[in-house]
Amino acid sequence: MGPVVVALEQTPGWQLGGGQDVPLLSAKAHLPLPPLLAGVLLVELTTPDVEHWADGYAPLLVAVLRSVRFGTPGVTDTPVAPAADSGPVASSGTGPGTSGADPFGTVLV
Repeated sequence: MGPVVVALEQTPGWQLGGGQDVPLLSAKAHLPLPPLLAGVLLVELTTPDVEHWADGYAPLLVAVLRSVRFGTPGVTDTPVAPAADSGPVASSGTGPGTSGADPFGTVLV
């Protein structure tokens, strides 16, 4: 399904003693539902592991979003293989060994 809108937000997060905090990074993906369902599916991922966003969490969020399928009313549910190329959803654009290119073939929209 698509199009998907992904919003990223970094907050101070957890407050530790001595004036320190642990930043949190949240990604909220808004996926429109089919017309019969009339709404938006919200998928949110929040992590304190900001340094691993590009190589761990962004690809996970992309995989989850690309796996979303809506059945047709009255049709028996059968497994659906993910499309070979379901198009761009989200991106980090950085990470070890990427030289600025996203190894997952996604782009920030």
